[in-house]
Amino acid sequence: MQSLTLIVVAVACVLIVMLKPRYGLVVYVAVLTLYPTYLTLPLGTVDFTAGRCVVLVLLLRVILDRSFSTVLRLNRIDVLTVSLFTWGTLALMITVGGNMVLENRAGAFMDTIFAYFAGRMAIRTRSDL
Repeated sequence: MQSLTLIVVAVACVLIVMLKPRYGLVVYVAVLTLYPTYLTLPLGTVDFTAGRCVVLVLLLRVILDRSFSTVLRLNRIDVLTVSLFTWGTLALMITVGGNMVLENRAGAFMDTIFAYFAGRMAIRTRSDL
C-alpha cells in the first residue's frame, strides 16, 4: 500500500505545482478527505501521511509563487494559533517528557500550523475564497 500512497502523493504534488495556489488548496483538502490517514510512508520512526507530504509541497508552492509579493503580516489569529500550539507542546513535555512527545508534536505541527499558514497564504482575496 506504500506504492499507492506514493502515487497519490505524486499526483497531488504535480497538480499543486501546476495549478494556482487556491486550487492547490482544493487538491490538499481532497487528499485529506478522500485518502485514509492510516496508509503512511514510513521514514525511520516517523510516518508521513499523504496529507503531510502534500501540505509541504503546497506551502513551498505558496511561498515560492511569483505573484506572492506581499510579506505575510501576522495578525491576532496567527499569534493565537502558534502560541496555543506552543503552550500545549510545553505542557505535554513537562507532563510526559521524552522523544515520543517531540515526534508526536512534530506531526501535529505539520497537520495544524503548516496547513493553517498554507491556507492563509493561498487565500488572499475574496475571489480566491
